[in-house]
Amino acid sequence: MKIRDDALRTRPLLLALALWPLFSACASHQPLSGCDAADGVTPICGFQNPEDLVSLADDWLLISQMSRSDAAGSLVAFRPPDGSRRVLWPNDETASTNATKAACEPPSPGQFGPHGIDLAQDGQMLLVVNHGGREAVERFRIGQNADGPTLAWEDCVPFGDEVMLNDVASLPGGGFVVTEMMGSGTFAALGLVFGRNTGKVWHWTPEAGARPVPGSEARGPNGIAASADGTTLFIAEWGSANLIRIGLDGGGRAAAALGFHPDNLSWTADGRILAGGQLVGPLEATGCFDVPEGGCSLGSAAAIIHPTTLLVERVWTQDPATVAGGISAALERGDTIWLGAYGGDRIARIPAP
Repeated sequence: MKIRDDALRTRPLLLALALWPLFSACASHQPLSGCDAADGVTPICGFQNPEDLVSLADDWLLISQMSRSDAAGSLVAFRPPDGSRRVLWPNDETASTNATKAACEPPSPGQFGPHGIDLAQDGQMLLVVNHGGREAVERFRIGQNADGPTLAWEDCVPFGDEVMLNDVASLPGGGFVVTEMMGSGTFAALGLVFGRNTGKVWHWTPEAGARPVPGSEARGPNGIAASADGTTLFIAEWGSANLIRIGLDGGGRAAAALGFHPDNLSWTADGRILAGGQLVGPLEATGCFDVPEGGCSLGSAAAIIHPTTLLVERVWTQDPATVAGGISAALERGDTIWLGAYGGDRIARIPAP
């Protein structure tokens, strides 16, 4: 999921590019056509690789639209009650709120490659994993005007080109944790295919910078969530189809088998973890990175996990996909679970259990 080539615009293409010559037959699939509700799933089309979702005030969802080989990515607000959509970044009013104090320049709009996102606990800051032009966690200040939410880039925390980040979770006090799914290059991608530990979790604080979380090495660390006090982490170990629980200090590691490859994680209203992911392995998953029209057709699932007992409750499965597939995010909002997908043109909603 990474090569150093700005023309490709995004590191999540690494796995597809590294393995495509050998395994293209395994990865081929036909995109889902049409945009009609069926099988309990209601799609909303017209998006671009809507990989991750967070909930904002006033009924807005914020969507991370990953880049494709022919288009940069963006951050978009969507309001389900009336279907309103706003491109929050980049747009004609793209600006920096604190450029003179920033450690880096704002990301290039033409290369922007957002991936995992998370809202800080105070609701004032959005953290965004960005692959476009640099490997970094970008920080955006959230605002509001008469039309709805706004974003202004504020600063970034750069990571080296030798890693591919995936998802980020905020911590109290202004820090965060971010997953390194794998290193760079073809051999890193092959390690994921053959079941090796490929990455770990980084803990960043303003005082100490970035340090590895002890004992967090895993097979394709993907989504991540943190407890409210920041002492416990939950990691979607994509390569093993497990959810890992581990202390920020590295202690108490435990795992729960999910039966699908988990992607992003979110919290439910009653304090449990909601995971969305795919029912295919890395070879098949490469087929959805670059679907410009239609939906990814790969089977997907969602489950709720109790953070203490690690009891798993499967709440949705669609295999084969008929309306929305390649699911990368599940977000509960009221009586609805919203689904994001790392490839294709749609988000979708299903009833919450």
